[in-house]
Amino acid sequence: MVNYPYVGIMARHYQANVDAMLLNKIYTQQKIAKSACLKLQISFYIFKRHMDFLEDKTDSLSTLSIHFKLISSFKILDN
Repeated sequence: MVNYPYVGIMARHYQANVDAMLLNKIYTQQKIAKSACLKLQISFYIFKRHMDFLEDKTDSLSTLSIHFKLISSFKILDN
């Protein structure tokens, strides 16, 4: 015969483990998304600062290419 209370306890334990794994996965994805959002905000802030800087420069094309290289060096997502 099967010990039904034991089966119920094991089923609840398994479900708790599955819930914990899902919550951990969601938490990890949220951390990655927050990190990417922060990096994107920093990149846009730097871009805006460089565009403000370019308004005062005469040799704007070469300066712009340097700043685009700097901005493109940022990695938006860390996987």
